[in-house]
Amino acid sequence: MAIRRFAVALLSVFMAVTSLAANKDLEKDITMVSYEQGWLDSEGTLALKNNSSEEVTNVVFLITYLDMSGNELDYEEFTRRVSIAPGMTRKLDIPAYEHDRNYHYYKSENMPGGSPSFKIKFKLKDYNVEDDDLRCYVPRKKLKARADLRKFVHARLAQHWKEIPAYVAKMERSYLEQLLNSI
Repeated sequence: MAIRRFAVALLSVFMAVTSLAANKDLEKDITMVSYEQGWLDSEGTLALKNNSSEEVTNVVFLITYLDMSGNELDYEEFTRRVSIAPGMTRKLDIPAYEHDRNYHYYKSENMPGGSPSFKIKFKLKDYNVEDDDLRCYVPRKKLKARADLRKFVHARLAQHWKEIPAYVAKMERSYLEQLLNSI
């Protein structure tokens, strides 16, 4: 009898989560209204509109950068803590694409004499993500960098661990391991 109740409760939770996820329309609930990035800007600014009937928080989205012929140049996944009321629009800043090379969004200010232009494609990946779950969304580019950093730090620690006094090593080892695991 207890197993049956547990199975029914588990099924109910699964159905509730499934129906909640099914209510999200990632194509229409949040749309990009505009994007701006001039040739001198260190940040690009995009405006996101909440087309849903609920407040939107914590968005995860993919920006694909395109040349003027529509060919993909690059992409990056972003996570942002934000609050957008139903029917409202909010501006968000993201790092400028190719800032060092004076790239500009094709609808934004160009430098005298010209500089490379680009277009973007916006794709919503998720929204109303819990704060704790935001850490799960690490851009693929950064995953390799973090793994390389972790390997480097582990190698350095192993190499120099003998030089650290025993009492400090004992005290700091757990802290360092926690720090490394958070990278």
